Amino acid sequence: MKDIADDLSISIGTVDRAIHNRGRINSITQARIMSRIEEMGYKTNTLARTLRKNQASKITLIAPTYNYFFQDIARGVSESFAELAGFPVVLDIIAQDSENDPIKQLRDFDKALESEPGGIILVPLHPFLLRGSINKAVERSIPVVTMNLDSADSKRICHVGQDSYHTGGIIGHLFGKFLRGRGRVAILTGISDLFSWQHRTEGFLGTLSKYYPQIEVAEINPFSNDAQIAYEISKILLLSDPSLTGLFANTTAGTIGIGLAIRDFNKCEQVVTVCYDTQNEVMDLLDVNAAIATVTQNPYMQGYYAAKIMGRILLESSPPKDEFYYVRADVILNREHYNLNTRMVIDP
Repeated sequence: MKDIADDLSISIGTVDRAIHNRGRINSITQARIMSRIEEMGYKTNTLARTLRKNQASKITLIAPTYNYFFQDIARGVSESFAELAGFPVVLDIIAQDSENDPIKQLRDFDKALESEPGGIILVPLHPFLLRGSINKAVERSIPVVTMNLDSADSKRICHVGQDSYHTGGIIGHLFGKFLRGRGRVAILTGISDLFSWQHRTEGFLGTLSKYYPQIEVAEINPFSNDAQIAYEISKILLLSDPSLTGLFANTTAGTIGIGLAIRDFNKCEQVVTVCYDTQNEVMDLLDVNAAIATVTQNPYMQGYYAAKIMGRILLESSPPKDEFYYVRADVILNREHYNLNTRMVIDP
């Protein structure tokens, strides 16, 4: 601020009022200051500001905690922040107990914003609804990092999660290899504005089209993200189409419903599916050969890296270099297939 004040021959107090929008400054002077700030690449030193106030900078995590997957994300965030012991940073967790209450998450976000946190780490369950609030936070110099689910058309600083298109491509290759490049596959797709679900389907279809053109896509069946509904749709498809050799879903609940139908109607040897993650229901399906594999999303590392990025933003005034940070996708094959020498060829 001193450099800017000297450069413009004004007081440091005037610069401070312009930066923090505190009024008592005419619009021409404010415009000159903000223009010079942009030219000089000035960035607020959040750590210095925190120490000056003699209080810790609060980071707010707004995320679901109602199942093991999101609990792993929260654990990654917490353990990453534990490494900042000794620095003036505290973590405040606002838990979401359901993905079906968009208004609650919006209210929780806006309430967190009122307390002026140093930054917000967010799993945006309803990204379009939250876009305006995310933009408002960033415009007030409160960085927002999204993880697992993204609000790509907002002003969030960056996103940490899985490359969903790439994951869909991996699953496409698994289908292609185990079907030996031929077959008939139906798709169940969750009805949502979540980009990650859409991108999984796009990656899956893109891989089949490019590498396995003799695998026919039978039909695409929209469904709400409910395992029981996926089960009922899968049951109808399995019983009505004896030529069906594969069922793909772009959500975890969808794959569980498919797997249960494959198990219950004795189609384990005829119909292929792939699940997501490692919850008990998924691992049980792998154990009985109702699913050939599952692809993990490494939720712990999503939380860990998101918190690490936020820590650097606050303590080092170091913005992330990239917009997207992707965690690894691991493939776990079931007992029937884990020892097969299958070479995976992934489109770069």
